[in-house]
Amino acid sequence: MTKNKNLLLKIERIKRAKKEAEDLLEVKSRELYILNRSLEEQVQQRVKELEQAKNEAIDLKNQAIEANKAKSIFLAKMSHEIRTPINGILGMTQILNDTPLSEEQKKHLDIILKSSQSLLYLVNDILDFSKIEAGHTSIENIPFDVELLCLEIIDIFKASTQNSNVKIQFDIKNQKKGFNIISDPGKFKQILFNLIGNAVKFTKKGHVSLVLNFLKNESVELVVKDSGIGISPERINSIFDQFEQAETSTNRVYGGSGLGLAITKSLSEMLGGKINVKSVLHQGTTFTVTIPAKMTKKVIKHKKDEITNEIDVNEKFGTGKHILLVEDNPINQVVAKAILSRNGFDITGVVNGELAVKALQEKSFDLVLMDCQMPVLDGFEATKKIRQELNLSELPIIALTAGAIEGTEQKCLDTGMNAFLTKPIIEQDLLKCLKKFLKKSSFKKIA
Repeated sequence: MTKNKNLLLKIERIKRAKKEAEDLLEVKSRELYILNRSLEEQVQQRVKELEQAKNEAIDLKNQAIEANKAKSIFLAKMSHEIRTPINGILGMTQILNDTPLSEEQKKHLDIILKSSQSLLYLVNDILDFSKIEAGHTSIENIPFDVELLCLEIIDIFKASTQNSNVKIQFDIKNQKKGFNIISDPGKFKQILFNLIGNAVKFTKKGHVSLVLNFLKNESVELVVKDSGIGISPERINSIFDQFEQAETSTNRVYGGSGLGLAITKSLSEMLGGKINVKSVLHQGTTFTVTIPAKMTKKVIKHKKDEITNEIDVNEKFGTGKHILLVEDNPINQVVAKAILSRNGFDITGVVNGELAVKALQEKSFDLVLMDCQMPVLDGFEATKKIRQELNLSELPIIALTAGAIEGTEQKCLDTGMNAFLTKPIIEQDLLKCLKKFLKKSSFKKIA
């Protein structure tokens, strides 16, 4: 009897324990269900937030792309509009400079020339910086003679400082005869122009030197040293910042955009290099640029293949040559016609691409100078018609445009143009290009 009673108690305890376990399981299941629902809601909310953040990021990216496009369009428009009057000033100044002038008139003309060149440098700095900032600057890797490039730049600055108290010097260390380097010659040239130009600008008396050093680790070192105003210790760390100059008063005294060194630093880094500066206030400054550059053997060119810039003063290079000038701006037409006519060319001028196509249907020309932005039919569409509809595949077409935004040159070449020149028109550059495509022998500038 006692055994049965104990068994019943045990069974009862088991039943209660089972019931408690079932109740606990039900409670925990309910809690788990609630937690699961809450977690699902949180996950859904998080997914919704992430989707919203993704859409916002896409919207911001699209806005940035649109803003960058608008900025590029604005820069292209402003570049075109600013370069057009500069072209008029510089072009007519070049022509006027070769006429009989008194000493006082020459001084006045020199001021006009230097002022317009300063404005052009400012425009170029802004455009260059904008292209770098937007990541629109491409890098070439081609063989070129860096020693010759340095000599050409030094000669330019020697000519510009011949009447000053500044001596321009050039030296080479560890010279590699018979070798070119592989890099971007355009970027090298811009770096040197910025650094030597800065040195000349801030040196009223003394020297500016460039040293080209071929390093052992397939790198080249460019050292530009001057005896100019120098940079104070508290300003030297910010010298490569945008719109910065050595002193707050420097811009007022020497001018400039304050972008040159920022551009130089960016270009140096784009080429895989670096730039350093050392300076002592009132004693001078030294900039050192180190750029990786592999060596390659020079290809010997025959003299008959070389293009010379010499111009025979007794020979009008363009005599018997007929050029079609396609230009809608009256000032640009006057400048181009003046330069071309004084070098012997016959010129027919039209104001848009449609008239250019019509002129070529009626008459033959030796070469076309084509503006890009024109009413009715622009230079790009006109060139396509000339190549495709008129089938004039051999006719040289040279773009002569104020549009200097990245991509314009490639667009011109892709359209079918043979070469690309930017305004303001530099007479020597134009004549050299004409010579190349008109297959003429050496010539000298007409007085």
